[in-house]
Amino acid sequence: MKVKNHLLVLFLFFILSSNLYSDENNKKLKVGLLAPLSGTYSDIGNSLLNSLQLALEEINDENVIIVPRDSGLNNIEKLDSAIKDMKLSGVKIIIGPIFFKNLEYLNEINDYIDENLKKSKIKFHGHLPQKNISKLVFNSSILILPSYEETAPMVISEAMALGTPVISTKVAGIPWMIEDGVTGHLFEAGNYKELFTKIIIILKDESLDKFSKNMRSKAESLYHPEVVAKKTFDVYKKIIDEL
Repeated sequence: MKVKNHLLVLFLFFILSSNLYSDENNKKLKVGLLAPLSGTYSDIGNSLLNSLQLALEEINDENVIIVPRDSGLNNIEKLDSAIKDMKLSGVKIIIGPIFFKNLEYLNEINDYIDENLKKSKIKFHGHLPQKNISKLVFNSSILILPSYEETAPMVISEAMALGTPVISTKVAGIPWMIEDGVTGHLFEAGNYKELFTKIIIILKDESLDKFSKNMRSKAESLYHPEVVAKKTFDVYKKIIDEL
């Protein structure tokens, strides 16, 4: 069975104001991007900008506007000036800034892969449309989510619905979503020897089809839109009845 490895890099953002809309009449939400758009790492900054623009195309909401600004490279004055300019422009959310150390670390990862893992076929996909992600997960041998912190990751329920085996950590709501050895596999966060063992278990499992059916069955019983809608309705009804 061919194993495919996928890496998803997420960028966190911070909020400048609790009132996200910059214009109450037009309901426009301005989202700022602080990234190196010129110089040595401009390819990374422009790639991130392109990913955000693709994401907006998927959302198809004309009320969300991207406001990109060049963060420079180790230039605090330029960074400070860019943030002030965003505030004056009515930006309420800023993604970034992407610092020099972040970029150096990313280069270190890429260099390590080039030097040591050329035959491993690791591929960085970047931002993908949702339909492409679903196809990627469906065609993958395993979805691995080695998180140290989580809530109840939607990607797990999506993978289960697609019948793709999931290996994840025993943190937050994940053990509630995955029954170890029945609808997925769990391991202690940071214990990569245990993770490796779980990968081998799945790849050698001759009853993998049955395993996938168990996952799809649980996903349908817990995450089907009609099930979620009914549970949500029941919660609201209970609250209203108790008023």
